[in-house]
Amino acid sequence: MLLALNHVHGSWLPLLKNALATMDQDYINQLETQSDWLPGIDKLFSAFSLPLPQTHYILFGESPYPRTSSANGYAFWDGAVKSLWSDSGLSKPVNRATSLRNIMKMLMLAEGLLEPSTLTQPAIAAVDKRTLIQDIETLFQHLLKHGFLLLNTSLVLSDKPVRQ
Repeated sequence: MLLALNHVHGSWLPLLKNALATMDQDYINQLETQSDWLPGIDKLFSAFSLPLPQTHYILFGESPYPRTSSANGYAFWDGAVKSLWSDSGLSKPVNRATSLRNIMKMLMLAEGLLEPSTLTQPAIAAVDKRTLIQDIETLFQHLLKHGFLLLNTSLVLSDKPVRQ
């Protein structure tokens, strides 16, 4: 499993190695030898790229996105989404990613750009978005920069049961 730790910030390594040592080693071997699970071995611990001392908040997601193009190892960060906006409001890929869509609406509500009663696509379309972040990469880099660990409660999505 050491190969999956190559993108992990060094401050997390002792904790992750200890956690992995307590898990069913047959399950660990299964993850290393099979590729029918998401986000894949190279992205499994992506969320731990944020240094532990810079981690101030944890946003827990459920599990990796169920599509290979979307699952990147970070909670809520859909790898298939590029642009956040469209002429009709949120972009179609953002609207398909339910949690991401809700986060975007929450941020707009918190900034006073929308009212609780106007969280609709037409209301979002009417907002001047020229000064807002335009793409998902920038949005999530800002979250990381501000100390948000974007962690899925289940790091692996598979049709096989997880063994601990």
